[in-house]
Order: sequence, then structure tokens, then C-alpha cells
Amino acid sequence: MPKETIQCDVAVIGAGLAGLSAALYASSRGADTLIAGPASGIIFASGYLDLLAVHPVAGQKVWDDPWAALAALTKAEPQHPYARVGAETVARAFDELLEFLLQAGLPYHREKGKNLVLPTTVGTVKPSFAVPSTMAPGGQGLLEKPPCVLVGLRGLKGFSSRQIAENLRPCWPGLSHARAVFPGTEAMSEVYGEKLARLLEVPANRERLAETLRPHAAGVKMMGLPAILGIYHPAEIAADLSRMLGVTVFEIPTIPPSVPGIRLREAFLRRLPEKGVHTLFKKTVLPATVTPGQDLVITATDDAGDLEIRAKSVILATGRFLGKGLAADRRKVRETVFNLPVTQPEKRSAWHQKDFLDPKGHLVNRAGIETDENLRPLAKNHQPAHENLYAAGTILAHQDWMREKSGAGISISTALYAVEKALG
Repeated sequence: MPKETIQCDVAVIGAGLAGLSAALYASSRGADTLIAGPASGIIFASGYLDLLAVHPVAGQKVWDDPWAALAALTKAEPQHPYARVGAETVARAFDELLEFLLQAGLPYHREKGKNLVLPTTVGTVKPSFAVPSTMAPGGQGLLEKPPCVLVGLRGLKGFSSRQIAENLRPCWPGLSHARAVFPGTEAMSEVYGEKLARLLEVPANRERLAETLRPHAAGVKMMGLPAILGIYHPAEIAADLSRMLGVTVFEIPTIPPSVPGIRLREAFLRRLPEKGVHTLFKKTVLPATVTPGQDLVITATDDAGDLEIRAKSVILATGRFLGKGLAADRRKVRETVFNLPVTQPEKRSAWHQKDFLDPKGHLVNRAGIETDENLRPLAKNHQPAHENLYAAGTILAHQDWMREKSGAGISISTALYAVEKALG
């Protein structure tokens, strides 16, 4: 039996970007808010916040203007989550989230009516809507092509300055590459991004790193580093290094788990409790039964025992397979908390195309929860499973966020929409 019962206005299940944003939006509107679930998935984020860059997926059309892309998508795909929430909600969601991140010490950069094009950790380019201010100069560099050196760090796995420079050189001829040893790691065969980032929170370590990097700054105007410039003050650290080296220092994402993802997690973990959110990041929500007309009751558990949660409204934001909101066996995809119906191909053989890289994508990527116009999940009778249960994020059906380059936008806009519907 549960040891304790908590009552709240809004309970959010899931602590990825959608769940964390939902808790932020609900608490900002005065709701007594609780969030439950491990906040681990967000550390896989690159830091880039996509709105929309590719539509239609099968045609691989890349859009410079994400808002024009959004208008085309919502017209062509009326069941897409973006068509449910509308462009105005998408814009407000980004505004509110980016203001929150700014106050948390993570300033972001975006340009009106335009996707930015930025380098990736493998040396390709990627369009995105809002990017950390420490990464934005990389996009400007791709446009202006000044002399630039990319510096890798010995022992940091998954980041090759040589690979990135060689792959980007056709579109940025002035690129060169180098390798340096992070001060204090001379005897180490492997170093970790998070540890280096935390070391750079100390000003003396920034000075030591600048001294190490100074020979590589000769004759260039920009220097690209792996994204390890601090956890809490990245913009300040980038500015310090730029001043000491006399060049513009910018970050390039690393492979996950990434420092930019850890920054996002830390920002929410620090700031949500300050806003009065009851956080249960170490607890897992158990499977529950939802019955129309009855109170929504969920149980969160860990080694300390069970906790019963009674909420006026619940927002399901558990994500897809990585977040364990969806699970698959050999025959079907199922939803893991409330056993809600999942829209999916009728036959298992139709989940994937024969060609793994088929530009149309795989139908299983569009599987997810069907909802009404208020983002309330539908039961088998096509009616809302519960009048006060809502869904948000990539668990929603009829989207392929990875190929669309729309993951962050879908997560935060549906979170805002669900919160506002839940609060009336």
C-alpha cells in the first residue's frame, strides 16, 4: 500500500523536454504542479532546439523559414501535432522556454523567420531554430568562412576535429584542425566532457586552457571547441576564452551524453523546485488504470516505497521508446503507463521500409497516441480515455520528429497546449 498521498492540480508523467516544459508552464500559471520520472533522457540532447526544417519528409525539402514550413505542414497533415496546437502556441512556447533558460544562465540565439545552419559533431551541417549562444558563431562562420581552427582534446571520445574539418572544408575552405591536451589530464588516456565542463567553472582553469590553446589561435579569427565550456556559465566562459585568445571561441556539439544536455537538465532541476514544483525525479510511475468519471490516481515508486498521487489533471509526456513511454514486442507497440491504444501499422511487417535509409522514413516512427483536439488521449471507442488526461511530446502519433527536425518544437508546444487545456 502507498505510504503517502499527494494531491496536486497538475501531475506530469515523464521528465524529458516535454515533461519538464509542461511542469514549467503549469507552475508559471499558478498551478500546484508535480512531475515524476527520471530526468535522464534529456542529457542526450545536442542543445539545438528544432522547430521544423524538413517537409515533406519523403521529398526531403529543407526549409530556410520554419514558419513557412509549419504553415505548409499543418495544411498538408491535419492530424500532425503541430496542426492541433497552431503556430501561435508554438511561438509562445519557444518564447517562454527561452526566457526561462536565459534566467537560468543559458542564453539562446535565434533569428526571425529563419533556421540557422550549424556544424554537427560528425562534420555535417544541420538546420535548427534556436541554439545556445555559445554555438551560434559556428553558423555565422559557415556563412562568412573566416580562417578558423577546430581543436579536439586528447582523450575526449567521439569528437574528431580532423573529421569535422575535413567534412566541412568544401563549404568552409578556411578550416584547419588541431589537437590539445586539457590542462591536468596529461596522464589520462580518457577524459569526460562533464568533468572538463565543471573544471572550467573555475576561472583559473580557463586561464590554463587559454594558455594551452594560444599557439593554435595564431592566424585565425575563430576557434571551434567541443561543447565542454561549463555547466552553469557557458556564455561567460566562452567570452573569457575569446578575450584571452583574441579570437571568437564557439562550441560544436559532442556525441551523447552531452554537456549541453546536462546543462538543460541542471537548469530544470535547479529552477523547477524554486517555482514550487514538487519533483520526483528518482521515482518511476507504475502502470495504472484510467476510468472515465473517476479520479486520476497514479503511483510513483522507488526503493523508499510507493507514493500515491491524486491530480485534477495528468499530462502524459513519457516520450517514445528511449523514454519508455512506448514499448514494442514482436507484434505490436504499446503505451506503458495507462495501456492506451497506439496508432500503428496493422502488420508488424509494415513497421519498417526495406531500405533502412529510405527517405520516406519508417511507419513505426509515426506510431503513437491518438488524441482529440484538446490533446486528450483516445480510448478504443474513440472517445477521450479520461476527461482530465492529456498527452504531450513525441509520444503523440502522426509525426516523425527526427526526420522533420521538429522534436523540440513538438515537445514544448504540445506541452504548453496541454497545460492550458488542463487549466481551462
